[in-house]
Amino acid sequence: AALAQPALRVVLLERDPELAGLAQANAALNGLAERVTVVTGDIAGPAAALGLAAASFAGVAMNPPYYPPRANRASPVPNRRAAHVEEAGLEPWLRAARRLLKPRGRLLIVHRAEALPELLAALSTGFGAVMIRPVHAQADQPAIRILVAATLGSKKPAALLPALVLHAPGGGFTPQAEALHRGRARLPMEADSPPPERPAQ
Repeated sequence: AALAQPALRVVLLERDPELAGLAQANAALNGLAERVTVVTGDIAGPAAALGLAAASFAGVAMNPPYYPPRANRASPVPNRRAAHVEEAGLEPWLRAARRLLKPRGRLLIVHRAEALPELLAALSTGFGAVMIRPVHAQADQPAIRILVAATLGSKKPAALLPALVLHAPGGGFTPQAEALHRGRARLPMEADSPPPERPAQ
């Protein structure tokens, strides 16, 4: 995001000090140290401890842990387990978003498809204009992930956007997924956005 938008200032929040250090080093290697700041802290902890001012962000993107505490997929590696296993539910994450976003600021979340009911219920407090885009591994299979965008303080209705399909029937990425992975395309999260251009063949 910072590379694509030269005027954008980015703050990354990471509770694992080692990963936070890697993120800061990566920003520096890409010449973004002046516009990308890494804060080490827990989003579920006291807001004051993060040092982030209320109503100061135009957008917040979140990738909460996916799996319940007893999930079989939990990694035995502590920091990977912490990244994947849901400890406190979605509410601490959305509470932080409500606090940090400016009025009409936008929230973007990626989550498991089966978490959609919980996510919609949580977004009903404070958010509107909820845009939902299913993500499918294959076109003929159920969605595995959802991308959900919402606007703080909006009263607009929700919309279900066209699905993103990752893999073609014969293997490999679909043209759209390939373009997204290589940074040649963007994925709009608006109900009235024009269809994305197909990448050159």
